[in-house]
Amino acid sequence: MKLSPVLLILAVTGICCCHRIWSADAQPAPASKVAPQVLQRLADMHRLQVEKLDQLEILRQDHTHPNAFPPLSHTFVLRLGNGVEVVTERHMEDNVVAQKDYFLNDSRVYAYRVTRHDPSPDGKTKRVSESQFLFDNGSPVYNVLVAVRVPVSENAPSFAKATEKVLPIPAGLEGWGHKLTVRAFDIARSFKPGIGRYAFGDWDAWLLKKAPPQDKTPQTQEDRPKDWLPLPDTLVLPIADSLSPDGLYEIGWGYEKGPVDWKKLAFMEGPDDGPNYPTFSTKLADGPLTPELENDGDFLMNRISGKTLAKLDMDYPGERQRFNHDELIAHWSPSSACFLVRAEQKWFTEYAQVGWIKDGACAGVYDVLEVLKPAAEDAVKKSKHPAGTRLKKTGDEAEDYMFTLSKMLLEDDGKFEAHVMGTIPKDPEPSGFYEAIIEGAFSPGEKDGPAKLKVSKTRVLPVRKDG
Repeated sequence: MKLSPVLLILAVTGICCCHRIWSADAQPAPASKVAPQVLQRLADMHRLQVEKLDQLEILRQDHTHPNAFPPLSHTFVLRLGNGVEVVTERHMEDNVVAQKDYFLNDSRVYAYRVTRHDPSPDGKTKRVSESQFLFDNGSPVYNVLVAVRVPVSENAPSFAKATEKVLPIPAGLEGWGHKLTVRAFDIARSFKPGIGRYAFGDWDAWLLKKAPPQDKTPQTQEDRPKDWLPLPDTLVLPIADSLSPDGLYEIGWGYEKGPVDWKKLAFMEGPDDGPNYPTFSTKLADGPLTPELENDGDFLMNRISGKTLAKLDMDYPGERQRFNHDELIAHWSPSSACFLVRAEQKWFTEYAQVGWIKDGACAGVYDVLEVLKPAAEDAVKKSKHPAGTRLKKTGDEAEDYMFTLSKMLLEDDGKFEAHVMGTIPKDPEPSGFYEAIIEGAFSPGEKDGPAKLKVSKTRVLPVRKDG
């Protein structure tokens, strides 16, 4: 869905690009090879830049979708002093707020901050997390994470009492700093055709003088020209909207072996009067597929290197985030150390797997439906919900409820809060549908088995008044 720009102003912005600054006694991350004096230099540079934020010129673009509910918006902010100093992008969708701040020195990103507001499944509280990275010569050398739980209505929570967690730098991030710099300047260039050309006379000789070349790779599927194809050696394409909060990992679809005949997997999207763009899948491919093309799969990917880290035991059929009733949703913990990916059908969750990432490698992926559905049904059976009576039936009278994992808030250690539902399709009785909130923790299971589940709390929701 493309957003239309509704505001482009030169003014003081309401977007806060920095809630915290680096602590004076910051220490290198575990197993980091960076010298303490290098880290201190970077931290001091960041503090000085933050202290002068209110002295910088500000450009802001707001893009909103007028008919979206919950609100859907995207905001870009430039802070200008000695060239481009800070670039911010902020996205709000489905009540999730994600903000990325790029701090630059001499036209290169040296600090990067990711802030997220993730509502809990019950909608009463939210987790606010900030993950911060420092870079030396384009390589990440320090990462610290902080998170708090606050009421969902609180927009500017304090981290004063939160505990900082210094995290190891994972392998496989070569070139990440350069990619962040390219992204920051691509955002900056988006201001040039609008009010930017009136605010500053010569962008190329000043703001963009030391900028890296523009990344002309389509950033979304909608940006592709109609004749676009993946590069010949491409085996896996990222699935839309599956990216981890820090941008390091994502879920992909494709093949273990190549070459791949992408032309046979292309489907032209867009309105009849254009513009049109291709997406790729086995579900929408035109005509019969060869056995090689039918052997597709889903993968955990390193976004920076493009390499696959693990094959998932799923059968999602393409790079689109949604195919009518088919839908793929990825949930990530604050540091991307834990993830849960699920594939949805009309009435039920078809696949759901939890996995862990350690030192840039996948440390295991396990099914969760096998343990989560019985836990939910056991809670309903013990409750006063009318579905409990039907779930207790056995033998020929037993009824199978379609099970859906609806919402999830996941932590680095596998702890979670989930909203789940059970449905007997097209059954109008109050007993034909139940909802529950489950809190617990996943941990790695046995080989080829499901994840282990420890339930700490369950709450069966009352029957909906609207039926």
